[in-house]
Amino acid sequence: MTDSHIESLEFPLFRQYLRGSFVSSLSAQVLEKLEPFGDYETIKMRQDVMEEALGLVKSVSLRIERDEDYLAVYPRINDPLAFFEPQELMEIRKFLMNAAALKAALIDAGAVNLKAYLKGMSALSDITTAIGEVLNDKGDIRDDASPRLKEIRNELQAVRKKIHNSLNSVLYSLNAEKFIQELVITERSGRFTLPCKSNFRQYIDGIVHDRSASGQTLFVEPESTVSMNNTHHELKAEERKEIFRILSSIIRSIYEKRREVRSTTENYGEVAFFLETAQFYKQKPHCMPVFGEVLEFDRVHHPIILLEKKNDSVPLSIRMEKGENIGVISGPNTGGKTAALKSLGLNHIIASCG
Repeated sequence: MTDSHIESLEFPLFRQYLRGSFVSSLSAQVLEKLEPFGDYETIKMRQDVMEEALGLVKSVSLRIERDEDYLAVYPRINDPLAFFEPQELMEIRKFLMNAAALKAALIDAGAVNLKAYLKGMSALSDITTAIGEVLNDKGDIRDDASPRLKEIRNELQAVRKKIHNSLNSVLYSLNAEKFIQELVITERSGRFTLPCKSNFRQYIDGIVHDRSASGQTLFVEPESTVSMNNTHHELKAEERKEIFRILSSIIRSIYEKRREVRSTTENYGEVAFFLETAQFYKQKPHCMPVFGEVLEFDRVHHPIILLEKKNDSVPLSIRMEKGENIGVISGPNTGGKTAALKSLGLNHIIASCG
């Protein structure tokens, strides 16, 4: 069957309807590539998997999570030079944990025909654990992600407190209202400053780091805090360096397990496809087609007409014995002859997809 046949029989449109019910972007990718198979063994194998999936979605509560954010990150896992931001690592962790949970649920439910796909899904708990030990639920780096990071952040907290104490002593000094524009501590270029009036030099020495759009407010770092701000700036640089080292270690472990990650991703997409397709059919009239030497369609609907018009869809029945290679469909114009032929063709394509 050629691509033009598939197109004219509206299989791409049917895929769009099916895609509209999918949650997983990975299963949607599988659907997008889906085409009819030419050998009966493959079709029968996929039918067995689909029949099992139908039984599972009717009897067990299975969650398929959204994974479009993971899908955006996934291609870079094969790049040895790739760097992942904390939120991207959280998406990787979330996906791997969801995949492991789905696999465990299916095994507990007694899945048999899906096992070929489940075998290709690894738990990769070493990666998910490592990410969880470094990042909190919001994707922020934990203070105890490493002993050195904890030490740096303790030092940062101490020097920040000293800077604020020093700046507060200026803010609430006797003459503050004469040169302070607003009683607030601000940050400019990573340094703590005070919003001052243009006449501040009459009262304190300091460095101007920025000015407001109107020019009425100058953001000044008092001379008394320059040394402490320098220390704070150096510690922030050390913090960034340590965070980079921590994240790079995790990213390296992901790259080293890239084959397992790829296998898990691809097989999860297949499993999610079968389950989401089964969920689509769960509340709709359906049957599992049987391939044989006799061509028989018994009260078959055109899938798209059934989806669009529901109860107004008219079923079709036809039977052709072995050796009967020609059939005639007659009727008036707009009587449904083309729709009948398309119904037979589209149902055959869907059946050949397993």
